[in-house]
Amino acid sequence: MGEIIVKHFKRTDPRSDSKELVTEIVVEGSDTGRFLKRIELSRLQRPCFQSIDMRGKVAGECLRYVFNDRVHYLDDISFQMFERGLRENNGVYTVGTFEAIVGGPHTLRAQMSAREAAEQRRQEIEQRRLEREQDARRERAKIAGQDPGEVTTVRVVENPQTLPLGYFRRRKYPRLQYACKVRVSHEGHQIAGVTREISVCGVQVRVKGPPGLREGDDVELDFTGFPDDVGGGAVLQGVRFRLVRMDMLEHESALYLQRDNLDHPAGFSDFVTSFIEENKHRYKLDVEDEYRSVLAWFYERCHAQSLSQLPLYIERAEEGGLQLQAVAMSEGNTHLVRFFCNALDNYDFTPLSLPQRLSRLEREGSFLLAVYRDRSGDEEGTRLYSAADFEFETAQDFMRFVRYAASKPEYSIIKVVRGSRPLIPVAERKFEEVSSRLRYKSKSGVEALREQMDRLEMVAYAVDVSDLFESCRDSETAEEETRAGPEGLAAWLGGQRVSLPDRRVLESLEAAALTPRAELVRFGYVERRREDRYLAETRVEVRIGERLYKGMSRDISTRGIRIHIPKRVQVKAGAPVKVGLVSLQQKKNSTNLMDIPYLVVQARHIDEGTELRLERVLGSARAGLKEFFVELITKNQHKLVVDTTDILGAASSRLYESLLAANTPSVPFFIGRSTEGGAHLQYVGVPEGGNALVDFCDTGEELDLRALNDRRLVTALYDAVQILMRQKNASDQPVAPFALELYLYRETDAETGSQFVHSATELDFPDDVAREAWLKTLATKPSWRCLRLLASDAHRPEEKAIEQLIQGVRQQSKHRAIRLSDLVHALVGCAEVVDITAERARVSGLPWPRQGD
Repeated sequence: MGEIIVKHFKRTDPRSDSKELVTEIVVEGSDTGRFLKRIELSRLQRPCFQSIDMRGKVAGECLRYVFNDRVHYLDDISFQMFERGLRENNGVYTVGTFEAIVGGPHTLRAQMSAREAAEQRRQEIEQRRLEREQDARRERAKIAGQDPGEVTTVRVVENPQTLPLGYFRRRKYPRLQYACKVRVSHEGHQIAGVTREISVCGVQVRVKGPPGLREGDDVELDFTGFPDDVGGGAVLQGVRFRLVRMDMLEHESALYLQRDNLDHPAGFSDFVTSFIEENKHRYKLDVEDEYRSVLAWFYERCHAQSLSQLPLYIERAEEGGLQLQAVAMSEGNTHLVRFFCNALDNYDFTPLSLPQRLSRLEREGSFLLAVYRDRSGDEEGTRLYSAADFEFETAQDFMRFVRYAASKPEYSIIKVVRGSRPLIPVAERKFEEVSSRLRYKSKSGVEALREQMDRLEMVAYAVDVSDLFESCRDSETAEEETRAGPEGLAAWLGGQRVSLPDRRVLESLEAAALTPRAELVRFGYVERRREDRYLAETRVEVRIGERLYKGMSRDISTRGIRIHIPKRVQVKAGAPVKVGLVSLQQKKNSTNLMDIPYLVVQARHIDEGTELRLERVLGSARAGLKEFFVELITKNQHKLVVDTTDILGAASSRLYESLLAANTPSVPFFIGRSTEGGAHLQYVGVPEGGNALVDFCDTGEELDLRALNDRRLVTALYDAVQILMRQKNASDQPVAPFALELYLYRETDAETGSQFVHSATELDFPDDVAREAWLKTLATKPSWRCLRLLASDAHRPEEKAIEQLIQGVRQQSKHRAIRLSDLVHALVGCAEVVDITAERARVSGLPWPRQGD
């Protein structure tokens, strides 16, 4: 037994009833030692009612064995031990027999052997992966006309760290890192353990050796290690938990337990809550949930503000059909958004929102769209003509339209691809946090925003793949068709399908079938107003230069005003204007309100008029203006409605950013500067809803994203981002992202049975001829993909927002806050992977991969 220390109550006198707490050093052979030995022997001889399942714990085959209506699964050694226990205990299955089998030497040896075998297999698979990658490179070099013997040795590429996009504060209760002795009971069997973490809804317990439990088992915990002066009358014995996960470590097991009923036993939840609150500064709170949430949110915002694609948000209308709810604009996709800008409707997204195209997107997941801009007449302005691949009888007919569109000065070939299905909504806790400011100003605005989010059916991407079809523009076939003209071609112009030679209407959609004008959401938008603006309509006069215009105010604040003029007015941002408040001047004779100086912040044409957003010039010699506006708003504040446009814009931007992150059809990844000053892949974002690209890289054993962590590829993208940043600083025009093609194919290794994902990029080929030759070989693989990597410089949230995120982590863990700050300031570029397999196959004349590959 050795020497142990025991605390127990002892009579002060053999004839006295009073007792005192004593601490005794117990050795084998002492009275207390013999007493404890008898108690332990009695415990081991008690009947056991727990089943034994050795499947997966030992190397031998486990057979079904029934004893006293209880089913066990035992290997040969366990069966012999079970039979011996029955003989020694007169046919009774005891606790001692159970513990001897489950925690016996043969079980521990089997588990150690299993760990060693798993590690050996991992090393064999990794070695085999390198060998097959080397063979793949030699094969690629041979096809490209290079010497296979000159192929350099393949280096080990680590699988990059992944980041769950869409993750946000999944723990409802704080978790305290606290060690407390507990006793785990299950079907009459008890195990001693120690907690590692504790919260209201769960606890992590470490126990020695295998516990003999299975996931889903119900257990009871006795918290024996809490000090005597805590508890406050709460029941700390027999608290019911469910085993949700179990990890077998080297010498112990980690049990992850969850409470299903937080109201039982009475008072336990309140006790744990108060205990954590009292001790959160003495012991460490587990910040993993908060850190992952902040990290995911930061990279979500960076991805949204930097992306070069066009996100589409599609909702289910009341009639049951689909319609385009919103289109997102970011710093990175300005060049693509401007393509849909015309002189008539400002932004015309009709080519993306025709009902038959949205239905096709829902059913098939993607379609290819050819769009060109043309002037239909000076009085009508620029119009967009479009046609989708499925709207033609044959692929050749669609390619003819593509060549015709490519002959125009302004055209675009766009792949529209659907994101995750079903749609992963924004987490309720994130919605509440994002909309808290809006809720304070307008509860009805929050409810309208929630209803808007609830109507969403799917998220989609519009990806510009025009450069893939550049060869169509210069081909001999294109020249012949250009001379012949567009005879026999038709395209959609708004809600009408017209014949291109004479623009004769072939088909018209009813107005009810067309999507109303979609909302244009600006990613990265933050509240810019420094004070509340109130909705107020009053007659005004605006003097711009020598011209005087009459209009109506829409909203007003002490520093600014929004005015609608019922005619088109040409004025640039920053231009000085003077505003006269006609109606208010009649009521306020003591202050001159007819020549108030303002500067134009924004001017935009709406319908047949112009909307001006103006900022008052402060510090002017006009006396009493500030006092007038303050008095006006203060007196009428109870009657005026706050204009929540600015707050709503910021909240909507955050919500649409989060929806995109969780449901994106692409795979974003983030490039940073390493501590040595070189290129470094920080994280690969994995959308919470998953997508086809993620499924392709899932080998069953792991998510293999090593292709993105190749040093040559990461360095090339890092250098390209640096060049893009210099180009952007030297020009006011939007800069297109850097594009690079990545090729993947999967194979099942005959020796190990594992799935390997091999990769190549266009950088691996000396010229396009060698690449096209290898693509023909690639297309013969059972499962392959052609992907496009699009990289641009990272657009981070403003410093104030970043500091708030870091400060939230710093309050709980300074170490994690420093780590987060280093990641934020080392971020250089954002990139994403888009699947263009079908488009590359169409252009290069390759057979398409089988559906589901």
